[in-house]
Amino acid sequence: MEALIAAGSFIMENAGLILMSLLAIVGAFAQLATLTPNTADDVWTQKALDAINWLARNTGKSKNG
Repeated sequence: MEALIAAGSFIMENAGLILMSLLAIVGAFAQLATLTPNTADDVWTQKALDAINWLARNTGKSKNG
């Protein structure tokens, strides 16, 4: 139980640093993804656009992409 309390305390004390680190990692992977284009990216991007259009109920000329 003490270990759980210590872990929670560590996370709360270093929340800003943890968040900045996670954002830096995501940013680095985003930059890497732009440097390595492939067709798999296009497939997932199209699936995401299709899902957004479906959720927004976009039809006809109002579709994105």
